[in-house]
Amino acid sequence: MPKLQSNHYDVIIVGGGPAGLACADQLRSSSLSCLIIEKHQSFGQKVCAGGLTYLADSLNLPQDKICIFKHNYYFLNHKYHDIKLAHSIKTIDRPELSSIQYHRIQSAPNVQVLFNSTVLKVEGNCVLTQNNKFSYQYLIGADGAGSIVRKHLGLKTQGRMGIYAMVRNASSRLIWHLDYKKLYSGYLWEFPHQTHTNVGVLFSPEQLNASRAEVILKEYIHDKNYEIINGQFMRGFMNCYYQGNLFGDIFLVGEAAGLVSKLTGEGISFAIISGTEIAKKIIDKNYDLHGLQQALKYKKRQDFFWAISNYLPLFRPLTYPLFVALMKKTWFQRFYGL
Repeated sequence: MPKLQSNHYDVIIVGGGPAGLACADQLRSSSLSCLIIEKHQSFGQKVCAGGLTYLADSLNLPQDKICIFKHNYYFLNHKYHDIKLAHSIKTIDRPELSSIQYHRIQSAPNVQVLFNSTVLKVEGNCVLTQNNKFSYQYLIGADGAGSIVRKHLGLKTQGRMGIYAMVRNASSRLIWHLDYKKLYSGYLWEFPHQTHTNVGVLFSPEQLNASRAEVILKEYIHDKNYEIINGQFMRGFMNCYYQGNLFGDIFLVGEAAGLVSKLTGEGISFAIISGTEIAKKIIDKNYDLHGLQQALKYKKRQDFFWAISNYLPLFRPLTYPLFVALMKKTWFQRFYGL
């Protein structure tokens, strides 16, 4: 464990995912002392498909670390629909993304990182880990779907689940497999990366249990004759229930705030935006969070479209073809931030 400079910090960030690291990146040029508490021994240990929309373009990711796709392929009613995108989608492995973000803050004198340390409790203006107690002026919960900071605030968590495997010999296309008879309001995906392809299923736990979803995914991979790397399936819960970011001297960002799209399952772009915006708000109390407000508009629009399919199942045979048809329109993609 590294030797820390203090037991008090102006800003404590719980969690070193894209949102937490984006916070620290914004704070590194300020006069505020910052501590990131990360429960793992390194950043990037997260179940994630690794998809990024244009909303995360501010990261300026190295071209040799990403795959870029100018087309989506939706498989619906036994047919592939080629959708040209107004804004390209990128894929990147989470450890690679974390490494890029961490590199930007690693030499900042006002930012420290405590790895392999779990926050057990928030008490008063302090956070308690298994070995230390730290006090703060501002606390940022960036600790994902099971956020201890969110629980401290008494907020509920609701969302969707994802299960995926890394495979070889898969398609080089970005594919969304829509099958409302099996997956209801969910979908199967194929997201190519530089050394493999993530093939997975996104679903709502109240509609489909995880065991059945994994069986469907295994059947899909078998039918495609894909080779699973290490024979492993990974699963994770995604918190989509947004209830705000600002709670006095406590802030929530990324998945801890529920900033995951119910429609697509995307969370990285919303995480980076919210992390950056909240840090700007801490630095300047008069900052109006306009970037976050725009991202929230996109999330609300996407969630509303998903709700039609989720809560009106009889309309799925109509809403799915309608969605695919509208996705061919540039104005629709831009309106929904897709």
